Amino acid sequence: MARFKDAAWTLTGLLFLSGFFLFFILSCGSTVLENAEEVPSITQAESPASELPSRRDLRRVLREKKVINIVYGTRNELFRKKNKDLATLNKDRMQSFEVRVLGDDEIIRDSILAYPLVLIGSPSSHSLIQELQPQLPFSWKKNCLSFDEKNWCDSSAVFALGFYPNPLNPSMPLQVVTAQNDQAIYDLFTQILHWDHILWDGWDYKIYQNKSKQLIGKFNNDEGGDWQVNREDQIDLREKASTQFSGKIYRFNDHNSGLDEADLQALMQQRESRAQEILAFTEKEIGLPPISYHLYPSTERKGLLLNNTDQMHINFRTEEVFAVHNDEFRDHPIELDNELILRSLLGQPRHAFLERGLGIYFCTNWQGKGYRNWAKLLHQSDNLVPLAELFDNKEFDRESEYVAGALAGSFVDFLLSSHWGKAKFLEKYASWQATAAEIAALEKAWHAFLSESPQALFPKREIQSKSCFRGFNFTHEGYQIYNGYISRKATESLEHISGIGGNAVAIVPYTGMRDHTKPTFLPISNGPGSENDESIVHSLHSARTLGMTTMLKPQVWLWNSWPGDVQMQNEEDWAKFFDYYYRWIRHYALMGEMREADILCMGVEFTHATLSHEAEWRAILHKLRGLFRGPITYAANWGDEFEKTGLWDELDYISINCYYPLSKKDNPSDEELKEGCKNISAKIERVVNKYQKPVLFTEIGFRSVTAPWQQPHEEAGERAYNAEDQARAYRIACESLRDKDWCRGIFWWKWPTIMTNDGDRDRRFIPYGKPAEQVIKDFYAEWE
Repeated sequence: MARFKDAAWTLTGLLFLSGFFLFFILSCGSTVLENAEEVPSITQAESPASELPSRRDLRRVLREKKVINIVYGTRNELFRKKNKDLATLNKDRMQSFEVRVLGDDEIIRDSILAYPLVLIGSPSSHSLIQELQPQLPFSWKKNCLSFDEKNWCDSSAVFALGFYPNPLNPSMPLQVVTAQNDQAIYDLFTQILHWDHILWDGWDYKIYQNKSKQLIGKFNNDEGGDWQVNREDQIDLREKASTQFSGKIYRFNDHNSGLDEADLQALMQQRESRAQEILAFTEKEIGLPPISYHLYPSTERKGLLLNNTDQMHINFRTEEVFAVHNDEFRDHPIELDNELILRSLLGQPRHAFLERGLGIYFCTNWQGKGYRNWAKLLHQSDNLVPLAELFDNKEFDRESEYVAGALAGSFVDFLLSSHWGKAKFLEKYASWQATAAEIAALEKAWHAFLSESPQALFPKREIQSKSCFRGFNFTHEGYQIYNGYISRKATESLEHISGIGGNAVAIVPYTGMRDHTKPTFLPISNGPGSENDESIVHSLHSARTLGMTTMLKPQVWLWNSWPGDVQMQNEEDWAKFFDYYYRWIRHYALMGEMREADILCMGVEFTHATLSHEAEWRAILHKLRGLFRGPITYAANWGDEFEKTGLWDELDYISINCYYPLSKKDNPSDEELKEGCKNISAKIERVVNKYQKPVLFTEIGFRSVTAPWQQPHEEAGERAYNAEDQARAYRIACESLRDKDWCRGIFWWKWPTIMTNDGDRDRRFIPYGKPAEQVIKDFYAEWE
């Protein structure tokens, strides 16, 4: 089993960890301590330790302490009250930590030395910031913020220092938010960001000016680091003067989007024309408020600036649109700004999907082929969502944006063109509260409407390449915007794969389950820095641009367990589990079809679930077959699941996550390791001979530890770093697979989005920068 194989989780590891200690700490609970002693002077404090902790060490301390003191300056009475209000917002949302909100005149010496600290305020209002400043990496000089040999003199400049060793006790984390004046901090928090955006998004420092992120970066804070600025991980977000131009309704702001003047003018004309079309449809004799349309060069840049990596998002309150129109999205428009216009003209309907559907109704080529084609495909493949769930705002909100969007557009089309007509639709739009009986009748009529519409033209897609897939599992290792799937670093990493002979990648978005015995809804990653849809699109697009074969390989990550342990307690719970799983994998099947991924992997390592409930997996496969028109496989765990499942007869490839031991010995000879590979090949060949289909190694790999051939799937544990043993295991595996005609491809576990190598501390599976990389390069150079 692959239970202990390390997972590349992001949202998968972050967003689904609802109790995760970093994510909402400051917007959560608080406790005020009273009658505290006066804070001591820094001059009384001990000297810092000679060896500074790593950022990981500081995070671990916070986990262990379960207490954090938020200390604000008290010399500005107005700010004292405002900041206390900020810190105590939503105090019931965090139960795991005690968050103490204190004035700098209330905190006691023991708290300064013994607990994590967050300091908020200007140097003039906060005594601790003023006293600690000589030992912190920034300073204020003549009303200018000085950091990393640069000065920031605007009165709106705010400096946010993330995890940093407390100069009074370096083993404790310190965080600081400071500015020339307290109002700048308050404005930034209340008008632009939440506490977690400022302190808990993974950056070590951030500088804001005019409420906009200007500079972000990290210190050298790995084990043994000196906590100096790491320029390689510093991103300057200051923009050249943005281009502004206007039409009758839209005010465009081009934030260095890369579009030329002709493209910008064409986009403006298209948006102006659409606005007039919607205005004419509603027959409203009112003017539209001006809409500010902001254009960015990439979802990565947009995310770094706005903490939102969506292809497009809108702000109803400010009448603003924030969008990316690059090669990744130009042929897949979504036109969310239609909803801004509709909200202004028609108000907000009780049923949210009506607004989304009407907006999509006006986007004729929504997601490339248009909502009519996508809805028809969902209908003819038996993948429709029950209409009652579209009417339920909560269910609609958590449904796949691709699935729900196509069906919402189709349902509005049905109401307008077949059922009600425009007059009745507009009359009922805002206030309609559909009854269960109405929904049932409408669902039947809508399905008939879909049945009568022209067939969706989605021919089956075959992989034309005759060469083997020389691939890697391409994993989201950075957990942040600048180094995950959505980043330029990911593109550079894919280019490196291509440079060593790779021609295929498996892209691996995760979801999460807390309990392997209880069915639970499986959310789709959507946070910035996660494996969200735009990040998957970016890496798919980058890989295709490099001529690579792409596999979409969604996986489920479990707390203290693995998918092979999933075992419901009764058949009712099994039914719920498969329903949740189907809804989740349906999203990626439709995404894969929209973006023409070459292969879909419909599941990974559900050992017990596949062997005990094969019929349910077949039912899911039949639905996915009609939706995803390329080859489909399943990544079976080595051992019983791979050798005994009967699913292979309906899948296009036999696929194995191969972590069979090669030898039990500490120092086997090459011949003994080859004999181990021969025995593994015999197991695989028995399955091949039965089903007569090619094999994909959807995972195979070895850690850079001593004797990784013994239990390849296990955690590193106490095993020492050993890159030579890793390379040896790779070499033996490559030699054993070179002449196997049944092997159609190898996707090594794993290759990261961010290429880092921590030397002899790096005991991961990743071969980058180790002798194993050269082994793979040499093998791929001759393997066809």
